[in-house]
Amino acid sequence: MLSIRSFIILIIFSLNLSLLIAGELNFGVGYVGIDTYHYRGSDQTKRFDLYVPYLHYRSENIEANNAVINGYFINSRFFSLTMSMGANPNVESEENDARVDMPELNYNFGIGPMAIIHLIKSESIHLQIESNIRREFETDFSLTRGIGYTSNSYLSLRLFGESSEMDLTWGKSYANKSFHQYYYDVDDEYATNERPAYEAEGGYSGEIFIFSFKFRLGPLLVFPFYRADYLANVAFEDSPLFKQRHYQFYGVGLFYIF
Repeated sequence: MLSIRSFIILIIFSLNLSLLIAGELNFGVGYVGIDTYHYRGSDQTKRFDLYVPYLHYRSENIEANNAVINGYFINSRFFSLTMSMGANPNVESEENDARVDMPELNYNFGIGPMAIIHLIKSESIHLQIESNIRREFETDFSLTRGIGYTSNSYLSLRLFGESSEMDLTWGKSYANKSFHQYYYDVDDEYATNERPAYEAEGGYSGEIFIFSFKFRLGPLLVFPFYRADYLANVAFEDSPLFKQRHYQFYGVGLFYIF
């Protein structure tokens, strides 16, 4: 039986694992393997091995799968307006050397509008500029509270084949002061000689590069994916919890579609 933890992790990583015809409902079962860092700027990693069901529905203005439901409020040849969602896993302080004896980081999720300008929109290629702003929340599933705002802008290229799809995305990320403080502040009561007190500022949060490739082999859907963030000159670079400028998130999904 699939655990609640597996559902949560699948939502967190917002995997869009679909290669379906508009208006169809498909379902199946499969495996997702993920390697990633504890948080952006951490130098410690964790791995997830998930065995999960697969569900996807797509119509002209609605797309829903294991991870997210997207509804297009405006969807034209040149401009679209939809919702943007994203999330991050929790970090238990005893698992992270930099955060020992500090409060754990709860699950984080964000939601907000996203505007899309279509530079090229055809059956075989989509080239577009995407820009979103999200209200961010943290939760331990007994209490949920707002922790700030983030904003991301991307240049995205999607190439469509008969049974495949490749995505290439480059963008930049920003966040306000309270969001950066949640991840990178060190209050006086948690300061040590090796971890001095620190108060983060809002601003630049780094560059984002994403590659994914989805293809069908009969009933089998294969989905390798890779994300790399470059965190040079970010607003929280002086935090003692910030350990490196590189962040990676990668893995593969394998699904059998009924």
